[in-house]
Amino acid sequence: MAKYSSYIELSPHYESVVDIDSETRFPDMWQEYIVHEDMRDAIDKICDSIKYESLDQRRSFWIHGTYGTGKSYAAIVLKHLFEDNTENIRKFLSRQMLVPYREKFMAIREKGDFLVVWKSQATDIKSGTQLMMTMEIAIRQKLKEKFGNEAYYGKKSLTVAAKEAVNDTSINWEDIFENSPFALDEDYGSLDDFREEVANGNLKACNLVARIYRDKGWGFFTVVDSFKAWIADIIEGNHLQDSGIVFIWDEFTTYLRDNPNDDVLQPLSEFCKEQPFFMCLIVHRDPSWVGQIGEESYERIVHRYHDLDFHVSESAAYELIGNSILTRAGMEGLWNEERDKLMKSISNNFADFDNLDMSNKKERLRQLCPLHPMTLSMLAVVAQNFGASQRTLFRFMKDSKESEQKVGFIHYINNYGPNDWRWLTPDFLWDYFFTRESDVRSFSTEAKSA
Repeated sequence: MAKYSSYIELSPHYESVVDIDSETRFPDMWQEYIVHEDMRDAIDKICDSIKYESLDQRRSFWIHGTYGTGKSYAAIVLKHLFEDNTENIRKFLSRQMLVPYREKFMAIREKGDFLVVWKSQATDIKSGTQLMMTMEIAIRQKLKEKFGNEAYYGKKSLTVAAKEAVNDTSINWEDIFENSPFALDEDYGSLDDFREEVANGNLKACNLVARIYRDKGWGFFTVVDSFKAWIADIIEGNHLQDSGIVFIWDEFTTYLRDNPNDDVLQPLSEFCKEQPFFMCLIVHRDPSWVGQIGEESYERIVHRYHDLDFHVSESAAYELIGNSILTRAGMEGLWNEERDKLMKSISNNFADFDNLDMSNKKERLRQLCPLHPMTLSMLAVVAQNFGASQRTLFRFMKDSKESEQKVGFIHYINNYGPNDWRWLTPDFLWDYFFTRESDVRSFSTEAKSA
């Protein structure tokens, strides 16, 4: 008996995980983003902030949401809106939901080019000092990429300070090199080798200098004002006063979890009121780590930003899934016949699916075959509330590893067809989200057996 995989397949352009590497494979992926209310609100707040019509609205941006809600995808779109040519930007902003903000945003872009810096992950950053140094390195790399030989790198920076510090003759660096708990002599052949790495701007070596200063209580590298002065200097030196720097940091969550007493991020969040330096931080808000730093502390941090909460709306989920299911070449006639049979089998129950958030319901349900309408009504809700980094709506549809574990959409279409288990029913969601060990939460034996 024919399986569904004989009739249909998943689009090769359908990304189960969207990150900055996805752009290497599909450079125009950002133009395919399905605009919904969350993106509309983001553009609205960006316009309010960067147009500088109100001091209170002049804020950086905090993008958060559960796993699989498209936070990284949205950030990639923002990256392009700040750095692509105006023709591409106008095209994207001509989507119906964004038209009211198009001219506002275009007026921002027409003032000049932004320096857009992208950074992913914050797992190795254990202090505010390291945060500033990592940001500085990323900004320097972007300056070189954007301006080449014309780039201005500033007169004073944290890495410059590290180079000066390691050559400070008032400090017994020989003793530190040989006897410090950092075991410098195990990683570097000699003090001169270590100094050379610092002179070359090696981030690990510079971070070691910063940690030594911090542990000694000298405090030189914890001066946020020095970093802010450097930012102001490079903004002026690279003629970015009328546009600015947009620093987008994807997967920033671990920094917050590891630095509950942060003394750098908060003053930097206010810096956009003095200079056009905007941070866009992408965070997965999870009770497990928010509880560690305290709900009050978390809210105090977020309060300084424009709070952009991202969800996967039902309508967007249906459109994404529907566009990802493709008919195999030469199977159009046979697949249409099978879809007609599937739709006929639920024709007496269409009224039961009035809660589905979709236009042209019958045609859209036909496009989404063989996903049962009841499965669709639950999919976005279950993914929103019980998802994890390895348990998302998009991974359910696409990941081949899930198929090897006998769960997910690919497993279903490879093993079932119109003549046996003709609809993908909600029990497949249960198997996917709840019967395997979760990477975020565990479920009791009683819950699993329910």
